[in-house]
Amino acid sequence: MGPRVAIVGAGFGGIATAIALRRAGVETFTLYERAPSLGGVWWHNDYPGSACDIPSALYSYSYAQRRDWSRPCPSRDEVLAYLRDVADRHGLNERIRLNCEIVEARFAPSRCGWTLRTGGGETIEADVVVLGTGQLSRPVVPDVPGRDRFEGAQFHTAEWDHDVPLDGRRVTVVGTGATAIQVVPQLAGRVARLDVVQRTAPWILPRQNEDYSPRVLRMIERVPGLQALRRQFLRAFGVAVTAGLTVSPRSRTRRRR
Repeated sequence: MGPRVAIVGAGFGGIATAIALRRAGVETFTLYERAPSLGGVWWHNDYPGSACDIPSALYSYSYAQRRDWSRPCPSRDEVLAYLRDVADRHGLNERIRLNCEIVEARFAPSRCGWTLRTGGGETIEADVVVLGTGQLSRPVVPDVPGRDRFEGAQFHTAEWDHDVPLDGRRVTVVGTGATAIQVVPQLAGRVARLDVVQRTAPWILPRQNEDYSPRVLRMIERVPGLQALRRQFLRAFGVAVTAGLTVSPRSRTRRRR
């Protein structure tokens, strides 16, 4: 009998933890997910245009590389399908308790263990607790004066209300972060008027995210070692660009022009 491990969250972190435990020979684990599906942030964020802004070869497990991504930075649906496939391949579905939110965790030094409480009032005992809750599934809505008096529909992108029709209506998007960069182009051709409210202008680069050609996909699938080389190159390139933007003032100045 191994240690009782409670993994809170069934997104990328929780799934990776479960796989690592199984590889280490630990089978006494359970994943607790408050949503009705695994996926974490990729289940919650289903706004129009939702996609990953990191190349798929990097935004995936090193031991579960997929070679048929449709484009460099995949859509939300592709990422979610990938994570579900990984969980299925590793036999984790029967270890995930969906619609089960952990609302409290207390440690008892006397027995060196944890007592967890679910939103339904259930008590769970565990020896180890791993938090894989992430940070992008619970939206923070700014306290804008007068927002409570606004009579129209309003919602956060992380809680997109698909029952609200937007075609032909006046829509305002507050914020110009990564999510807005994805959702605004999806709305621009649908709504009667689109206003975007910006506090701080971000620096952006042209988005090059065209679909892979059939030829490229065949090469990735058939050439041995190409996927691994591609992953290593993207990682080195990303590190170099990030270092240039954060460490070198001269590099930052050149990229701003």
